[in-house]
Amino acid sequence: MKIFNKQGRIKQLILSSAVLMFGLAQQSAFAVGTASNTTISNLSTLSYSVGGVAQPNIGSSAAGNTAGAGIATTFLVDKKVNVVVAEVGGAVTIVAPAQTAAVTTFTVTNTGNDVQDFNLAATATVASGQTLFGNTDNFDVTACSTFVENGATAGYQAAQDTGTFVNELVANGAGSTATVYVVCSVPGAQINNDTSIVALTAAVRASTGDATQGAALTNNTATANTAGVDNVFADAAGSDDAVNSGSHSARDAYRVSAATLTVSKTAQLVCDPVTGTSTPHNVPGGVVRWTITIANAAGSGSANLAQVSDTLDTNTAFDVNLITGAG
Repeated sequence: MKIFNKQGRIKQLILSSAVLMFGLAQQSAFAVGTASNTTISNLSTLSYSVGGVAQPNIGSSAAGNTAGAGIATTFLVDKKVNVVVAEVGGAVTIVAPAQTAAVTTFTVTNTGNDVQDFNLAATATVASGQTLFGNTDNFDVTACSTFVENGATAGYQAAQDTGTFVNELVANGAGSTATVYVVCSVPGAQINNDTSIVALTAAVRASTGDATQGAALTNNTATANTAGVDNVFADAAGSDDAVNSGSHSARDAYRVSAATLTVSKTAQLVCDPVTGTSTPHNVPGGVVRWTITIANAAGSGSANLAQVSDTLDTNTAFDVNLITGAG
């Protein structure tokens, strides 16, 4: 009996060690790319024998199970909150002084694992003295608004594209990117090569399942994991926001291309009734030729000339015959 008991204890020890090693060999389960609120379920089944005789299988449970099929161990996939805002084009947008619909283009991509709304904010007062695309910010555009491309007609269409937020943007994959236009006005006093940098920030909002914007989300990154669905902010720092802020931002720039026109007017004596053309003077009866010169010497923009008006002094009269020389 003593020998049997000793062997029994040895067998029990070996079995316990085998179970422990089996447990250590398990690989972790990852919910990469899985939608938020998805239930991950797993059940392990133990097959064993005693004295060469097969025993009933034992299914696992979270609390530990000794007999029967067991109960699957489950957990919910948390919400990974991630968004990327990107400027489109990689160059400044050329504008004119006093332009009222200056358009820059961005994309907003939902790289999280759940459908989200995204609040949009365009800001022009972010980068005084800073440089983008080789141009230094020295003024602010005004009256900036955001418009979301609705797909009816490609490109910015004021009558079609509307919205201060992106509605129900799906997660990674087809349809996870929205095109957003930032539309601003340029003050009329701006001169050639003046530059204004503008930033677009997209901040995550809850999905409501309809056309209304959802509420802001709370970041649970710094708190312990719960049994429910936690919000884990995973966004990188953008141009004007911090890492793990539940938002992302990027910048674009407007550069003024203006026509810098100069207008000059000179007076040249042609002749007079006394000396003719040899040494003419400004005496009554003399002929003077006015020359008006218009130039766009310093501007990078083109100007379409409409009209030049000229009012003569009351002490002069227009020569309809365009007399020149001694005549």
